[in-house]
Order: sequence, then structure tokens, then C-alpha cells
Amino acid sequence: MKSCAGGFGARVRNTRAAHRIAWAGALTLTLALGACNTGPTGHINREINLPATLGTQSIFVTVSLGQQVQNPGETLALNAQTGAPRWKTATGGTGGTPAVVGGAVYLATEDGSIWALDAASGKPRWSFTRSAGVGSQYGFDGYATVSGVNVFVSSDGGAVYALDISTGRQRWVRTWPHAGDTIYAAPAVDAGLVFVPVGGPDGGGYALNAATGAIVWQVSHVEGFDALPLVANGVVYFASQAPGTLVALDEKSGAPRWQTGSSGVNAAPVTDGNLIIVAGADEIVRAYHVQDGSPSWTFQTGGAAGNALIPTGAALTLSGGTLYAGSQGGVVYALSATTGKQLWSTATNSPIDSPPAVANGAIYAATESGKIFAFRASDGAMAWTYIAGPNALITSGPVVASASGR
Repeated sequence: MKSCAGGFGARVRNTRAAHRIAWAGALTLTLALGACNTGPTGHINREINLPATLGTQSIFVTVSLGQQVQNPGETLALNAQTGAPRWKTATGGTGGTPAVVGGAVYLATEDGSIWALDAASGKPRWSFTRSAGVGSQYGFDGYATVSGVNVFVSSDGGAVYALDISTGRQRWVRTWPHAGDTIYAAPAVDAGLVFVPVGGPDGGGYALNAATGAIVWQVSHVEGFDALPLVANGVVYFASQAPGTLVALDEKSGAPRWQTGSSGVNAAPVTDGNLIIVAGADEIVRAYHVQDGSPSWTFQTGGAAGNALIPTGAALTLSGGTLYAGSQGGVVYALSATTGKQLWSTATNSPIDSPPAVANGAIYAATESGKIFAFRASDGAMAWTYIAGPNALITSGPVVASASGR
């Protein structure tokens, strides 16, 4: 059966709007979801048993309950082996994947809140309310990254916050001057720098001083960047929706190395050190050589799901030489990262907007229909499904960590 969430509205293709839908379309989708996504809440066990060691692990994910500018929502923890719920906390909805570090779950929600939850119990440790940059036109606002003693959070409306990881106290905030400046992904952090993808009048890639928020360097790019940046071996990679380029820059200076690509990219790139792999908005996965950006292989994703709410093309995770791709067509693929050859595929029948999670022989994917799926990594056999409930929508990615979050 096709996903109810995926069956409403045309996929948005224009450059910056491609990563969000407008208020009217969102409200229509909310009403549609309310009419059709009315299945039961809970987990469904399959015949396939996952390793017992996964019983000490949890799946952390945030669920939006609606599709407007700001939505109610909840963050939950599930037993990674069985899918049984461990806790559920009302946090508000978000499209940003939680960061789970040191026994805490960090996330930013559409109402401007930033949360630190205890990973074992779900109880709040602290919360912070953003005063600048909170998205006012589209939903899914707020993306968190943890590095060292800081939580870095980007906001759709063009702001990045640095907070103390223990207390939530603000260290600094950097805002962009124009109303059209947007940030649609979490920052990446490395070597004392915070890398931020910005779209709009000031669109481009920015490197900020992690201690102060000062701009160290910036590189302009037409209409800016959308995806979470990737930093590897002294190079930072930014992905653009238009004119469809993957850009490689020197991490310290921002000096260009190369750029390539033939389709807009909204989803985060991955690399195995030899290849950098991206998923285009045209639903083709492409691999390029890291030295010069020359092409290596391509793979066309597909599936039977309806139109996706967020046109990421596919969302990628790389683990042990295997590339796992969650497609807009509602299929999870396992591919050889070296050749792009398909190893297996399993259908979820609902668009997948965020990278699958991998742990101890299992793969986890969350879908726009409000379901979380667990598969056996060796062959894609389904182990269990968790249904988040009526009106549920998941665009946030799942995160696997120990039950204590460590």
C-alpha cells in the first residue's frame, strides 16, 4: 500500500523551496494526513530476530504530529532489538536528526526550543529558547550538532547558536542579515571551525570560529547550499541545489579544489576516503573520486511510494564498505560503496528523508508515514516496525546509541 503522506501534492522542484513546502501546501497535507494516517500506535514484530546485543541499544527519533509552520511532536526511544518503546517525551516536531552524546539527546524543534533530554529516561536536563532565526514560513526548523563542550544549532531563518552542553547557556549566536537567508541543515564541526551551508542573498559556505562565532572564511555560491556539509581529510564538501554542484573546498582557507555534479543535492554526502557519494534530487546516487571530482559510478533508485514531502532524492549512510540508501520511492538499498552494485533492497512504501542508522548487524529507517523500520543488515529482511500513530510524520533521522545514550 502506498504511503498516505507521500500521495499528496506535487514534489517541489525550485531551488531553495525544494527543501520545504509552503504554508498552504503544508496545511493541505496536514488535513490529508489526518484523514488517512490513522493506523494504530505500537510496534509489530516480524519473524526475523535481531542480535540480542541490540537489546542494550536504543533508537532515538523525533516525530512531528502534523505539517505546518510549527507542529506538536515528540521524541522517543525504542528498544533497538525489538522496537518496544522505552520512553516518549513531548518536545515539538522537527526535521532535524537528534544528536546523542554522553547520555543525552540534543535536538532543536520548530517552536524555537533546544532540548537536552536524559537518554535513559527522556526527562529534560535543560531547554533553551532561540530568539533569532526561527523559521516563520516553513516547518522543520532546527538542526543540532554536538562537538566537545558545545551544542551548535542552526535555524531555518539564518542563525547559528553555540550553547554549553551541560547547562544550555548561550555562548554566542551568529545571524545572517537578510530576511531571505536560510539554513536548512546542521553545521559540521572540525578543527575549531563550524561549517555552515547558507542559502538566499548571502548564500554560500561559511566557516565560523567555534569559540566565538566569527567568520573565518566564506565562499559565495549561486543560491547557496542546502545539505549538511561533510569534512574529511582537510576538505569540506558543500552540496548545492542549483545549478546542481558538489563543491570541494580547502577546510582551512575555503580555497576551491574542484566542483562537479549534474543534479541538485539536498542530502548529506558520504565518503569512504576514495570516493565521495551524493544523492541527486533526480533520485540518482552518484560517486566521484575525491582527488578531482571525476565520476566513478551511478545508481538509479526507485520504488512505489508517492511524491515525497522533502525531495532529498535519497538519504545515505556508509558503513563497512556498504552504502545504505533510503529512497524517495520508499525503498532501502544496500550497495557496494566501491562499485555501486546492488546487494539487496527492501520496500517501506513511504518516502525516506533522512539517512538510515546502522548498528550491530541491523539497519533502521524512518519514513514520512510515521513508521520506523528495522532490517537485518546482511539481507534486508524486516525485523520489526514501529508505528508512531495517527497524523505522525517523520523526516528526522533515527540515531542508535546504548540505552543510557553512551
